[in-house]
Amino acid sequence: EEKITPKLLKKEDKWILSRVNTLTKEYTEHLEKFEWHFAGRKMAEFILNDFSRWYIKLVRARVSTTYNGDDKENVFAVSAYILRKIALLLTPVCPFMSEAIFQEMKISGTKEKSVHFCKWPTPDEEYVDTSLEKDMAVAKKIVEASNSARQDNDLKLRWPLRKITISGEKDVLASAKNSKEILKFMANVLDVDFGMLKLEVVAKPNYKVLGPAFGKKAKEAALLIEKIDSKKIQELSSKGKISLGSFSITKDMVLIKESIPEGVAGKTFEGGSVYLDSTRDKAMLDEATIRELIRHVQIIRKEAGLDVKKGISISLSGDDDFIAKNKEKIEVGTNSKIISGCKKKQSTFKFEKMSIDVFF
Repeated sequence: EEKITPKLLKKEDKWILSRVNTLTKEYTEHLEKFEWHFAGRKMAEFILNDFSRWYIKLVRARVSTTYNGDDKENVFAVSAYILRKIALLLTPVCPFMSEAIFQEMKISGTKEKSVHFCKWPTPDEEYVDTSLEKDMAVAKKIVEASNSARQDNDLKLRWPLRKITISGEKDVLASAKNSKEILKFMANVLDVDFGMLKLEVVAKPNYKVLGPAFGKKAKEAALLIEKIDSKKIQELSSKGKISLGSFSITKDMVLIKESIPEGVAGKTFEGGSVYLDSTRDKAMLDEATIRELIRHVQIIRKEAGLDVKKGISISLSGDDDFIAKNKEKIEVGTNSKIISGCKKKQSTFKFEKMSIDVFF
């Protein structure tokens, strides 16, 4: 059995180990109370969202064929630990599936020939970290809100964005700051900022109050109100009234409208809000193009019956400057070697104004 090396554990490893042991405790308590529905829901939530959609996505790069970090084997050890726990916990409700998982893993050093001969698992308390679980729960909510904002504004998840700004309650911001690097990766942004977003503020006249107050001069007062800047609006908010020309303008005469600046997409989540900077300069567009090209090459490679795990040679023809500048990124992302001389054209990649022919 592969052993976990504690000093090589990264934040996501520590989190998933904590989650599975918290699950073990709660799941067992539900079963003992015959609360099968609660136990099932928590198990499904863990397998689908915590382990599969979150942890596996975070560690995928650490188990790739091109990664040689010291922590690579630790990912396999942690995953084996998780799968063993899942197999044991599932025995009362999914006996055949749990047995299949147990047999497939073929854990060396295990005396039991069947999962049903094993002792019921107990939580390993040394792995439980409730603060880390809380931080990651907040991070997941932020990423979900970010992804929703992307969908609303037709911004694909593969496209990197400049940054997200997170505002909210004190404890939410504290948890978000503890997970900054994970947020950058999972939200696919270059930076994460914290605090209130500077909103665009516009003043509009409230004719229901201006009319009775100024009569025929209400229109003149309204024109002055429409021209006031943010400094005057702030003065009005703090003092309750301001002078505009010959008019004394009070708060109730002005309607203040706040709006998100152009190029920013926003979404709320429990305890806060997230704002995406959706502006794209050439560098951001190039990065999006690289990711789309890598995805395109991998798709046609699979269609051609080539193993994506094995290296291949490819030729690219199109924007020579772009290809030369990003050659290394494309090679790493596609597990290939870019050469000249490949004759068989596979397809033409098109994105925005870019067009590149791909040869194997």
